[in-house]
Amino acid sequence: MKNRTAKLKKNGLFHKRFINNAPIGIYSINSNGEFTFINKRLEEITGYRAEDWIGKSFHPIVYPEDLPKVLAKLKRRLQGKEKQEPYQTRIVTAKNEILWVEIISESIYEEHQGEKTLVEVQTFVEDVTKIKRSQDINSALFAISNSVNTTKNLDDLYKQIHGLLGKIIDVTNFFIAIVNEKERNIYSPYHVDSVDDDFSTLTYVDPKDSLTGFVVSNGIPVLLKKEKLQELADKNSVLGTLPLIWMGVPLIVRDEIIGVVAVQSYTDPELYTEKDLDILTSISAQIAVAIDRKRTEDELRKSEEKFRISFKTSPHVVTISAIEDGTYIDVNDAFTKQMGYVYDEVIGTSSMEFSIWRNVKDRHHLISRLAKEGLVENLQADFKDKDGQIINGLVSASTLEINSRQYLLAVIQDMTKFRAMEQERLDLEIRLQQAQKMEAIGTLAGGIAHDFNNILAGILGYSELAQRDIENPEKAKAHLIQIEKGSKRAAELVKQILTFSRKEVYQKHPLQIAMAVKEALKLLRSSIPSSIEIKKKIHSTSYVLADQIKIHQLIINLCTNACHAIGDNQGSIFISLIDKVIKQPQKINTEMIPSGKYLELEVTDTGSGMDSTIMEKIFDPYFTTKQVGEGTGLGLALVKAIVKEHDGFVAVKSAFGKGSRFFVYFPVLEKEPENIPLPSYKGESLEGNERIMVVDDEEAIRDLAKAFLHTCGYQVSVFENGQKALAEFERSPKGYDLVITDMTMPRMTGDKLAMAIMEINPEIPVLLCTGFSETMSEEKASSIGIKKILNKPFLMNDLLRTVRELLVALHP
Repeated sequence: MKNRTAKLKKNGLFHKRFINNAPIGIYSINSNGEFTFINKRLEEITGYRAEDWIGKSFHPIVYPEDLPKVLAKLKRRLQGKEKQEPYQTRIVTAKNEILWVEIISESIYEEHQGEKTLVEVQTFVEDVTKIKRSQDINSALFAISNSVNTTKNLDDLYKQIHGLLGKIIDVTNFFIAIVNEKERNIYSPYHVDSVDDDFSTLTYVDPKDSLTGFVVSNGIPVLLKKEKLQELADKNSVLGTLPLIWMGVPLIVRDEIIGVVAVQSYTDPELYTEKDLDILTSISAQIAVAIDRKRTEDELRKSEEKFRISFKTSPHVVTISAIEDGTYIDVNDAFTKQMGYVYDEVIGTSSMEFSIWRNVKDRHHLISRLAKEGLVENLQADFKDKDGQIINGLVSASTLEINSRQYLLAVIQDMTKFRAMEQERLDLEIRLQQAQKMEAIGTLAGGIAHDFNNILAGILGYSELAQRDIENPEKAKAHLIQIEKGSKRAAELVKQILTFSRKEVYQKHPLQIAMAVKEALKLLRSSIPSSIEIKKKIHSTSYVLADQIKIHQLIINLCTNACHAIGDNQGSIFISLIDKVIKQPQKINTEMIPSGKYLELEVTDTGSGMDSTIMEKIFDPYFTTKQVGEGTGLGLALVKAIVKEHDGFVAVKSAFGKGSRFFVYFPVLEKEPENIPLPSYKGESLEGNERIMVVDDEEAIRDLAKAFLHTCGYQVSVFENGQKALAEFERSPKGYDLVITDMTMPRMTGDKLAMAIMEINPEIPVLLCTGFSETMSEEKASSIGIKKILNKPFLMNDLLRTVRELLVALHP
């Protein structure tokens, strides 16, 4: 018995030692809920010693929010109703740390006379904080990632992140700051704070400006406690109320800091630890990704909303269609309004079916360019609306990917009214310019009439002398030579008048300005009073890219203006043309002339001059100092317009009573055009025996041409109009080797006759003779197959030489 008792004592001691040193926390409480035993491991877990527990309630160590649940479980266990299943709860340690523990209890009973009485409850306590936090972190990471899909917008996402973090750390005072890299600032779209409500936008260029700026500038997580915070506050690096502890972690996406998540406390300086910093840091990456994704989604949604609004309300036609067949998947309101179709009528239907493109080749060209360039801008194309009306469009297009399929996004600007207005403007401009030409011709008319009358007087006089000396061939021949000279002078004068007055399309060609100046001065000399002397210094032979007719008009306008300034007084006009190199940009009047090589045209007069008030207005349209009926005021305005059209500059110097000096600068062509000799027949003989058809409504010209051609051996048939000539040619298409026709004839013009003849026999050469034509030019004649144009009046030798040239080319 003694040995058995000793053995029992020994076993009890061993059992007690085992429990006391077990790797898991163990405690016992009696039926009154008081501690009767705790082991060393529980002391390590809680930070309390055994004497702090024995005889006391466990209420102080249970986290307040969990206490009702724990008490309810203990009560049911003491009543014998609680099952032996583990559960988790939070406890508060002696260091005020919150730990998660897993508890499993065993009820100890004593049996007396067949009845069981609960003696104590023995409980095993395991610290599962790390496991619990790991589970909570993983759960939070998943929830944050999923919240991108479950929240409507960024504000909802921020609230959800706040709530999820609250399950892991204290977030009583919490904020999210976002970095705006473009504006170089930090703003706080979400904040919850028990003390401060001012979270104004901060600049973060200087990290000393704020705690958040410090995190952004250094890119590292920060845990700041009371002493460090006070030190920073003394340096004005803390904004708002000074917390007792502050923790901030950068939000980083693709190595770029997009913001900061931070928590703080104003009451507990030990609320956060390095473990909390690690936890927040581990979650920050998922927070950053979620915010970035949601922000991208929000921006995309806003962009789509803006696109949709812009798409629907754009004043221009906007369409989205399949690239391959033009099937519309969307059109805007401008389309339905301008094209006349109902929305549902076109969706799902191809533009080809409606023939919306006037020329389907334009669409093929658009698609081809889009494939090569990726973007097409301002492509001109015409479209047809529902009623068949033509719409002039300007198309810009790009590709648009929808559900991994490429579509055509096209914007069409309606240019119909604009083009009509532009054409009307151009027509008006041409009419105004022509009116101004007529005004200038009116000024020149007196001088022209004077010259023409002198020429005619000479022709008539020498004609009488030739008739009187008809018996004396030598004297008659001398008189006829004078008649020929007079006729050439008259022809040259007519040519100059037509050159100036002709309505022609504005075309730039390499032009030697010196030649244009000399031609214009020939025309001017007769119209300018003899009291005005013309002086000239034409030294430049440079070429500029210019329209000859416009340059003629510019020179005549400047000289006519100078003549009006001199009036009836004695005076002179000086015209100079020199090459000038401007090494540095110069400002003359309001014109800034860049450096470069220029041709300087100067027109100076000794007239009345102008004061500064008049000089400010001289280039304004319709401004004139002349009396009513003496001019339109378009002269100098047209000078300014012509100079601008030729990329030139115009300047004026004048003083009242001291005359005026006009300077025009044209950029010189760096490379002079090559001289291309005009083809001409250089054979010795002008004779031949070919068959020639001559068509002219003027009997004298027909007879003259026939006589001269006969003298050289040609077989000639003459016709008074195109209809008779065409009928003869249809009867005998192989009966002629050459056709010479006048341009302006009744019933059928020369060009119409030429085209009809060449349709019958494309090989036959046609020579077109014309005195003046608004509709025919060398280019147009060549385009319809006419071999040559001969301008009237011409010498018969020129006619014979041209005829021989064409026939030799036909049969070399």
